[in-house]
Amino acid sequence: MEIENPYFSVEISSNQVESIKNGLRKVLKESLTIPFEDLPNPHISISYGIGKGKKEDLETICEEICEAPFCMDITGFELIYSEFYNGTILCLALNHNDDFLYSQEFLKENFQDKNIEFKEFKGGFKAHISLFLFKEISPEEIEILPRYLEICFNNLSNKIIGERFCVYSGSREKLIEKTFKQK
Repeated sequence: MEIENPYFSVEISSNQVESIKNGLRKVLKESLTIPFEDLPNPHISISYGIGKGKKEDLETICEEICEAPFCMDITGFELIYSEFYNGTILCLALNHNDDFLYSQEFLKENFQDKNIEFKEFKGGFKAHISLFLFKEISPEEIEILPRYLEICFNNLSNKIIGERFCVYSGSREKLIEKTFKQK
């Protein structure tokens, strides 16, 4: 079986992210008048492939990536516009540490000659976890939001631990899931 336009991500325990979202929900409801939606399935996007790859090859590479634990530091909050959601997303910003960069590079190295290229992003790829979607948010609200979020950031734990490395088809159907080894 071949997977077309594979999307690679690290799934995070919903418990880790839910406590952060609970605190943020309260602050957002008190400080903003605009509606927002929860985004399900907390994950860290690693890479977007263009082309086709054999499922067996992808499984082997995922197993190798999962040989070590996956952990990233939270560096703050960020607002990112998403074409996929057609709105602005409030995200946890993460550092581009060795775990993240290793996963990206390992994928690229192992698919150099296997009909998969990896999408490049204008301004680079930002490591993040999407939390909430704002369909409509004014420039004024975008400007004041960081002040409210700073309060929440000071109360966060500083680490996010990956549970599973996953591969989705281009239509976002999960086809492969491998568990990271923990320390």
